[in-house]
Amino acid sequence: MLLVHPDGNSFRFDPGALCLELLPTGGPGALAYFEVLHGPADLVDWAGRSRLPGGLDLVVSPAEVVAARRLRDALWRLAEARVAGEPAGADDLA
Repeated sequence: MLLVHPDGNSFRFDPGALCLELLPTGGPGALAYFEVLHGPADLVDWAGRSRLPGGLDLVVSPAEVVAARRLRDALWRLAEARVAGEPAGADDLA
């Protein structure tokens, strides 16, 4: 994936798995600075650059963008808990 920092610099990033490709789109807390999922077109754009199969004709609603951001934030918290050796939050697992 080609990531573009808010300052304009870009770099290639390969998280190694589809579920982790959502993480660089922003996140909770200080990671909100990197938010790129502002609307449906942004989520469609992300899907087109992800490991999802090509040629998908996606239609995304604003509510689905909110759900994708909630999922991404939960994935961030789960990954951070794992790295810290802490238990996963029940809400994030749900």
